[in-house]
Amino acid sequence: MEGKRMKTAVITGAASGIGRHIAIALALREAERLVLIDVDVDGMKETASLASGAETMLITADLTCADAIASAFASLADDQIVIDLLFNCAGIPAGTPAWPDTPAARIHTIIDLNLAGTILSVQAALPLMRSPGGSIVNIASVSGLNPYATGAVYAASKAGVIMFTRCCAELAVTHGVRVNALCPGIVDTPFLRKTGPGGQTADWLAERLRDRSILTAAEVADAAIKLALEPDTAGEYEVLVAGTADA
Repeated sequence: MEGKRMKTAVITGAASGIGRHIAIALALREAERLVLIDVDVDGMKETASLASGAETMLITADLTCADAIASAFASLADDQIVIDLLFNCAGIPAGTPAWPDTPAARIHTIIDLNLAGTILSVQAALPLMRSPGGSIVNIASVSGLNPYATGAVYAASKAGVIMFTRCCAELAVTHGVRVNALCPGIVDTPFLRKTGPGGQTADWLAERLRDRSILTAAEVADAAIKLALEPDTAGEYEVLVAGTADA
């Protein structure tokens, strides 16, 4: 049954981090087709090579751009592809300088990618989703649930993803598609490792890495897939922090 429900999965932000590990985990679970969407072509190619066993389709798209998102999903419609699962993983961390000194360009990029990119991807995918039975998981963050003073813009973007997901609960009835959000704590990803001064690993992160009080992208991927396959969950968010992931 699980294999049938994972026939075709679309993953945004698939070139690295959580998106890459979702692709790898789905391939191990015998998903038939993986559609990888990202702006990083080389990263997607590496993900495809790691997700062996599944047919992979690579779509290059800037997920901060509404037209690029529409074009990416339109290409799937042209190929008459029915989407079983959609994982919205594209996003960037708060970065430096911290709020309130975050530059305007960085503010727009965070909102455009983390929040608007998620909303537009759900909107574009919805007509292509299997109905009934389609499932969407938006990767949010615990930062969207708790104040994050130095990362206020990032926190606002993830809070928006959570509320957007809750507002999509009715889609399970009107469109036969379940939309849920996963809110992980701090996750070890390539992007996060470059958020310190000069693109280096920040001191606070280095300490977390040493004592392993941080989630791995693989742990988040497993939780995201489990949430996607929950048949009775819609418009909900699930929190995942280090030490609570399934072994």
